[in-house]
Amino acid sequence: MNKSAIWSLLAQKNLRKIKSFYDQRNQSSNYSNKLLKTFKDAAKLIEKYPNASILTDFENVMGFIILD
Repeated sequence: MNKSAIWSLLAQKNLRKIKSFYDQRNQSSNYSNKLLKTFKDAAKLIEKYPNASILTDFENVMGFIILD
């Protein structure tokens, strides 16, 4: 059974900051949109294959290494 990834309010805020940073830095949203897609795709992989995640010291928090 797949579980759904839940983005905390802080994570959502950080994603917006990352997008804004790269939008301004690159004067384009092309890269930031690709980056956000990479994050969302990784979250889907974690949902589908939770055992591929890395355990953290925090309860119900898993890590995942993204290489793109």
